[in-house]
Amino acid sequence: MKKKEKLVGSLIIFVVLIIFLTIGYFNTTKRNLTQKDMEDMFVEVNKSDAKQTSVDKSDKKEVNNTSSTNNKKVIVEIKGEVKKPDVYYLDEGSIVKDLIQQAGGLTEKADITPVNQAKKLVNNECIIINNKDQINANVVSKNINKEVSVSAGADESNSIININTASKEELDKIPGIGAVTAEKIIEYREKNSGFKNIEDIKKVDRIGDKMFEKIKDRISVN
Repeated sequence: MKKKEKLVGSLIIFVVLIIFLTIGYFNTTKRNLTQKDMEDMFVEVNKSDAKQTSVDKSDKKEVNNTSSTNNKKVIVEIKGEVKKPDVYYLDEGSIVKDLIQQAGGLTEKADITPVNQAKKLVNNECIIINNKDQINANVVSKNINKEVSVSAGADESNSIININTASKEELDKIPGIGAVTAEKIIEYREKNSGFKNIEDIKKVDRIGDKMFEKIKDRISVN
Protein backbone atom coordinates (compact mmCIF):
# COMPACT_ATOMS: atom_id res chain seq x y z
CA MET A 1 0.00 0.00 0.00
CA LYS A 2 2.77 2.38 0.89
CA LYS A 3 4.61 1.43 -2.28
CA LYS A 4 1.58 2.25 -4.32
CA GLU A 5 1.17 5.62 -2.62
CA LYS A 6 4.81 6.46 -3.24
CA LEU A 7 4.44 5.56 -6.91
CA VAL A 8 1.32 7.71 -7.27
CA GLY A 9 3.04 10.58 -5.48
CA SER A 10 6.06 10.30 -7.79
CA LEU A 11 3.84 10.34 -10.86
CA ILE A 12 2.00 13.41 -9.61
CA ILE A 13 5.29 15.22 -8.95
CA PHE A 14 6.57 14.21 -12.41
CA VAL A 15 3.40 15.43 -14.12
CA VAL A 16 3.50 18.73 -12.20
CA LEU A 17 7.16 19.16 -13.17
CA ILE A 18 6.35 18.49 -16.82
CA ILE A 19 3.54 21.04 -16.68
CA PHE A 20 5.82 23.71 -15.15
CA LEU A 21 8.54 23.02 -17.70
CA THR A 22 6.06 23.24 -20.55
CA ILE A 23 4.58 26.51 -19.27
CA GLY A 24 8.07 27.94 -18.75
CA TYR A 25 9.11 26.96 -22.27
CA PHE A 26 6.11 28.64 -23.91
CA ASN A 27 6.49 31.78 -21.80
CA THR A 28 10.16 32.04 -22.74
CA THR A 29 9.43 31.50 -26.45
CA LYS A 30 6.63 34.04 -26.37
CA ARG A 31 8.83 36.60 -24.68
CA ASN A 32 11.66 36.04 -27.17
CA LEU A 33 9.31 36.31 -30.13
CA THR A 34 7.74 39.44 -28.73
CA GLN A 35 11.11 41.09 -28.23
CA LYS A 36 12.23 40.16 -31.74
CA ASP A 37 8.99 41.40 -33.23
CA MET A 38 9.37 44.70 -31.37
CA GLU A 39 12.91 45.09 -32.67
CA ASP A 40 11.72 44.41 -36.23
CA MET A 41 8.92 46.90 -35.81
CA PHE A 42 11.37 49.49 -34.47
CA VAL A 43 13.64 48.98 -37.47
CA GLU A 44 10.73 49.26 -39.90
CA VAL A 45 9.51 52.44 -38.21
CA ASN A 46 13.00 53.95 -38.40
CA LYS A 47 13.28 53.03 -42.07
CA SER A 48 9.89 54.53 -42.79
CA ASP A 49 10.77 57.73 -40.93
CA ALA A 50 14.11 57.99 -42.71
CA LYS A 51 12.45 57.46 -46.09
CA GLN A 52 9.80 60.08 -45.34
CA THR A 53 12.47 62.54 -44.15
CA SER A 54 14.44 61.98 -47.36
CA VAL A 55 11.32 62.55 -49.49
CA ASP A 56 10.47 65.70 -47.52
CA LYS A 57 14.01 67.05 -47.97
CA SER A 58 13.94 66.24 -51.69
CA ASP A 59 10.59 67.98 -52.13
CA LYS A 60 11.81 70.97 -50.13
CA LYS A 61 15.00 71.18 -52.20
CA GLU A 62 13.02 70.98 -55.43
CA VAL A 63 10.68 73.73 -54.26
CA ASN A 64 13.66 75.89 -53.23
CA ASN A 65 15.39 75.34 -56.57
CA THR A 66 12.22 76.19 -58.48
CA SER A 67 11.71 79.28 -56.36
CA SER A 68 15.34 80.29 -56.81
CA THR A 69 15.11 79.84 -60.59
CA ASN A 70 11.91 81.81 -60.81
CA ASN A 71 13.36 84.68 -58.75
CA LYS A 72 16.63 85.14 -60.69
CA LYS A 73 17.03 88.62 -62.19
CA VAL A 74 19.35 90.31 -64.67
CA ILE A 75 20.44 93.94 -64.34
CA VAL A 76 20.58 95.78 -67.67
CA GLU A 77 20.77 99.39 -68.81
CA ILE A 78 19.13 100.91 -71.87
CA LYS A 79 20.19 104.25 -73.38
CA GLY A 80 19.34 106.37 -76.37
CA GLU A 81 16.02 106.65 -78.12
CA VAL A 82 13.65 105.11 -75.56
CA LYS A 83 11.11 107.01 -73.50
CA LYS A 84 12.55 106.02 -70.11
CA PRO A 85 16.29 105.27 -70.39
CA ASP A 86 17.47 103.77 -67.11
CA VAL A 87 18.75 100.64 -65.34
CA TYR A 88 16.17 97.86 -65.07
CA TYR A 89 15.82 94.54 -63.25
CA LEU A 90 14.22 91.88 -65.45
CA ASP A 91 13.59 88.16 -65.07
CA GLU A 92 16.37 85.93 -66.31
CA GLY A 93 15.58 84.86 -69.87
CA SER A 94 14.09 88.22 -70.87
CA ILE A 95 14.90 89.58 -74.33
CA VAL A 96 15.72 93.04 -75.72
CA LYS A 97 12.10 93.61 -76.69
CA ASP A 98 11.06 93.11 -73.04
CA LEU A 99 13.61 95.73 -71.98
CA ILE A 100 12.36 98.23 -74.57
CA GLN A 101 8.79 97.75 -73.35
CA GLN A 102 9.94 98.18 -69.74
CA ALA A 103 11.59 101.45 -70.77
CA GLY A 104 8.30 102.82 -72.11
CA GLY A 105 8.90 101.96 -75.76
CA LEU A 106 10.82 103.66 -78.56
CA THR A 107 10.83 107.34 -79.48
CA GLU A 108 9.92 108.52 -82.98
CA LYS A 109 13.59 109.04 -83.82
CA ALA A 110 14.71 105.55 -82.80
CA ASP A 111 16.59 103.49 -85.37
CA ILE A 112 15.61 99.91 -84.55
CA THR A 113 16.95 98.40 -87.79
CA PRO A 114 20.31 97.13 -86.44
CA VAL A 115 18.83 95.98 -83.11
CA ASN A 116 18.06 92.28 -82.57
CA GLN A 117 14.95 92.49 -80.40
CA ALA A 118 14.89 88.70 -79.89
CA LYS A 119 18.36 88.67 -78.31
CA LYS A 120 18.48 87.25 -74.78
CA LEU A 121 19.63 89.81 -72.22
CA VAL A 122 22.92 89.27 -70.41
CA ASN A 123 23.52 90.47 -66.86
CA ASN A 124 25.18 93.93 -66.59
CA GLU A 125 25.00 94.71 -70.32
CA CYS A 126 23.99 98.02 -71.87
CA ILE A 127 21.65 98.34 -74.85
CA ILE A 128 21.89 101.53 -76.93
CA ILE A 129 19.13 102.59 -79.33
CA ASN A 130 20.60 105.02 -81.88
CA ASN A 131 18.98 108.13 -83.31
CA LYS A 132 18.27 107.67 -87.03
CA ASP A 133 18.83 111.41 -87.71
CA GLN A 134 22.25 111.19 -86.07
CA ILE A 135 23.10 108.12 -88.17
CA ASN A 136 22.09 109.90 -91.38
CA ALA A 137 24.18 112.92 -90.36
CA ASN A 138 27.19 110.69 -89.75
CA VAL A 139 26.77 109.06 -93.17
CA VAL A 140 26.64 112.46 -94.87
CA SER A 141 29.70 113.61 -92.91
CA LYS A 142 31.65 110.50 -93.89
CA ASN A 143 30.75 110.97 -97.55
CA ILE A 144 31.85 114.62 -97.44
CA ASN A 145 35.14 113.70 -95.77
CA LYS A 146 35.68 110.97 -98.34
CA GLU A 147 35.08 113.40 -101.20
CA VAL A 148 37.47 115.95 -99.67
CA SER A 149 40.10 113.26 -99.17
CA VAL A 150 39.78 112.03 -102.75
CA SER A 151 39.94 115.60 -104.03
CA ALA A 152 43.03 116.35 -101.96
CA GLY A 153 44.64 113.13 -103.14
CA ALA A 154 43.87 114.00 -106.75
CA ASP A 155 45.35 117.50 -106.34
CA GLU A 156 48.44 116.05 -104.71
CA SER A 157 48.92 113.48 -107.45
CA ASN A 158 48.66 116.21 -110.12
CA SER A 159 50.95 118.72 -108.40
CA ILE A 160 54.25 119.74 -110.04
CA ILE A 161 57.42 118.75 -108.19
CA ASN A 162 60.53 120.97 -108.16
CA ILE A 163 63.33 118.45 -108.68
CA ASN A 164 65.91 120.92 -107.32
CA THR A 165 64.25 121.25 -103.90
CA ALA A 166 61.98 118.21 -103.48
CA SER A 167 62.65 115.74 -100.69
CA LYS A 168 63.04 112.03 -101.26
CA GLU A 169 59.42 111.46 -100.20
CA GLU A 170 58.13 114.11 -102.63
CA LEU A 171 60.17 112.71 -105.53
CA ASP A 172 58.88 109.23 -104.70
CA LYS A 173 55.33 110.48 -105.41
CA ILE A 174 56.16 111.11 -109.07
CA PRO A 175 54.71 108.24 -111.15
CA GLY A 176 57.48 105.80 -112.11
CA ILE A 177 60.00 107.27 -109.63
CA GLY A 178 60.63 104.91 -106.75
CA ALA A 179 62.70 105.33 -103.60
CA VAL A 180 65.93 104.22 -105.29
CA THR A 181 65.55 106.60 -108.25
CA ALA A 182 64.60 109.44 -105.88
CA GLU A 183 67.91 108.97 -104.05
CA LYS A 184 69.82 109.05 -107.35
CA ILE A 185 68.08 112.33 -108.33
CA ILE A 186 69.17 113.90 -105.02
CA GLU A 187 72.76 112.60 -105.46
CA TYR A 188 72.96 114.08 -108.97
CA ARG A 189 71.73 117.56 -108.01
CA GLU A 190 74.11 117.70 -105.02
CA LYS A 191 77.10 116.79 -107.20
CA ASN A 192 76.13 119.09 -110.08
CA SER A 193 74.71 122.06 -108.19
CA GLY A 194 71.19 121.22 -109.26
CA PHE A 195 69.37 120.74 -112.56
CA LYS A 196 69.61 123.51 -115.16
CA ASN A 197 66.50 122.29 -116.99
CA ILE A 198 64.09 119.38 -116.71
CA GLU A 199 65.86 117.51 -119.54
CA ASP A 200 68.91 117.15 -117.28
CA ILE A 201 67.00 114.56 -115.26
CA LYS A 202 67.66 112.11 -118.10
CA LYS A 203 71.30 112.17 -116.99
CA VAL A 204 70.24 110.38 -113.80
CA ASP A 205 70.74 106.63 -113.89
CA ARG A 206 67.52 104.65 -114.53
CA ILE A 207 65.75 107.60 -116.21
CA GLY A 208 65.61 107.39 -120.01
CA ASP A 209 63.55 109.00 -122.76
CA LYS A 210 60.44 106.89 -122.07
CA MET A 211 60.49 107.72 -118.38
CA PHE A 212 61.10 111.40 -119.13
CA GLU A 213 58.01 111.53 -121.38
CA LYS A 214 55.92 110.17 -118.52
CA ILE A 215 57.14 112.65 -115.92
CA LYS A 216 58.03 115.84 -117.81
CA ASP A 217 54.64 117.43 -117.09
CA ARG A 218 55.05 116.74 -113.38
CA ILE A 219 58.48 118.24 -112.78
CA SER A 220 60.14 121.66 -112.82
CA VAL A 221 63.48 123.21 -111.91
CA ASN A 222 62.19 126.43 -110.29
